[in-house]
Amino acid sequence: ALKERTRDRVPLDWAMTQMNLGTALQTLGARESGTVRLEQAIAAYTKALKERTRDRVPLDWAMTQGNLAGVEVAFFDQTHDQSHLDRAAVYMRAAREVFVDAQASHYIDIADRQLAQIDARRG
Repeated sequence: ALKERTRDRVPLDWAMTQMNLGTALQTLGARESGTVRLEQAIAAYTKALKERTRDRVPLDWAMTQGNLAGVEVAFFDQTHDQSHLDRAAVYMRAAREVFVDAQASHYIDIADRQLAQIDARRG
């Protein structure tokens, strides 16, 4: 898909393909004992953010931030390194801010639940 949906030709479609790739890698990475696929997921989401900017498509940007938070939680689950939870919280708070600005109550609720789960993992 990335050969057809190039960044130059269709930048937002390319970014969506990067998001889909990131989601697949995150799902696989959460099931594996290593972190290689989680690292690849972060790379894919980060590429998506090159086009899914906060100014250009704020809700898409926020959803990407939420996905990055999810990867960081998966990293924590595997490594028990608290810094991943710290990053997850930063990503999710940034996403929540955009959801509040957009009055997207459904996504605000999701962000609040995710933040509560992050706090619960901190013990």
